[in-house]
Amino acid sequence: MSYLAGLMSCGRAAGAVSDLTYISVGPTYAYLYIIMDAFSPKIVAGPPVRLVFEKTMHAQGALRSLNMAL
Repeated sequence: MSYLAGLMSCGRAAGAVSDLTYISVGPTYAYLYIIMDAFSPKIVAGPPVRLVFEKTMHAQGALRSLNMAL
């Protein structure tokens, strides 16, 4: 556990970071949403739990990933 993790007592989402990655799929793109633990290499939402791929960058993908993390 890192020093900052020991200082944070704001709840489960206090140490979460997110990533939105676009992946080329033929002539278009798919968007992968991932929620990660900021203090370890653990993926909280996304692989291996479940991939959150969307055809657009709309908020629904981010919200689905966030709900999986909570």
